[in-house]
Amino acid sequence: MIKNLFKGCLTVPNLLSLIRIFLIPAFAVLYYKGHIGWAVLMLALSGISDFLDGKIARRFNQVSELGKILDPVADKLTQITIAVMLYIEFRSCNDQLMRAFSWVFLVFLAKEAVMVIGGGPGGLYAAFTAAQRGHAVTLYEKGDILGGNMRLAAYPPGKGDITNMVRSYIAKCEEYGVKMVMHTEVTPAMVAEAKPDAVIVATGSNPLVLPIPGINDTGVIHAGDLLDGKASVGKKVLVVGGGMVGCEVADFLGELGHEVSVIELRDQLGPDVIPEHRKFLMKDFEAYKVQGVTGAKVAQFFTDGVSYTLADGTEGRLEGFDNVVLAMGYRNNDTISEEIKKIVAETYVIGDAVKARKALDATAEGLNAALEI
Repeated sequence: MIKNLFKGCLTVPNLLSLIRIFLIPAFAVLYYKGHIGWAVLMLALSGISDFLDGKIARRFNQVSELGKILDPVADKLTQITIAVMLYIEFRSCNDQLMRAFSWVFLVFLAKEAVMVIGGGPGGLYAAFTAAQRGHAVTLYEKGDILGGNMRLAAYPPGKGDITNMVRSYIAKCEEYGVKMVMHTEVTPAMVAEAKPDAVIVATGSNPLVLPIPGINDTGVIHAGDLLDGKASVGKKVLVVGGGMVGCEVADFLGELGHEVSVIELRDQLGPDVIPEHRKFLMKDFEAYKVQGVTGAKVAQFFTDGVSYTLADGTEGRLEGFDNVVLAMGYRNNDTISEEIKKIVAETYVIGDAVKARKALDATAEGLNAALEI
């Protein structure tokens, strides 16, 4: 074999292949150092040698065993070098394009086992992105439905199309072979047993329940349970919390014909709602005669309402409601990431598991985590 390998090794095609192998790194170094003229010359010489290699080989049929090895090496080196150069160029001009182009290097990366904990928008996005990049991904969801809080966000008026986004993420997970395990709450012991190369914690958030007297023993209904159909309300409803969640719940109830009032700590209703959306919300409030009390700090919960205090110390009470709905927002839900980091060094925490925010933050962090693996 050795004899056959070097048989006729001093042929012109073999020498040209060797020249190509050395010219390409020279081109890369010169380009990186800013010697563009010399770099172009090296690339041109490589192309000329490639052209002559084929011509001479066909003309004189001088192809040895060594030549069969050298030619693929030179071709692969050329591809890698050009990819590196383009990567450097894209990195300097467009971060997102640079990330997209990093796919060129996937053939040189090892396939890793990735565990994603949580089936909300951030977890789904991270899962299909990692799978798309060639990794073996398993997503765990403790409930029986994927989509997290984003699924509930589709219920208020005018937001039904959000379900299409969730469905598309699920479809992409299926398309790229993500294994989705439902009804499973991940524990550190499970992670230790599975031995993944990387873990993405996307456990989302839970409703914010502040330590206010009466909040836990007066039959308060959580906004998520109302939207999800797990709880129902009577004709007259008080919504505690006038941020985006509270306002959308009030809009949802108003459209269904309920008499709705909203109490909010800040100076206006919907201060965290984007202006384009808030404009329509306030228009709906007028149409549905939704009543608002702002600048009011809730002091105590009762079965039929709440008491509150204004900034100037004035005390008041809202009462006579059939139900009180709690919509004070959400708090991050992350009870396992620190333990998991002791087991798997490459552990990422994303989305609401870090801090309750918007779905766009969750998907962006899911993308970043998947691209880091």
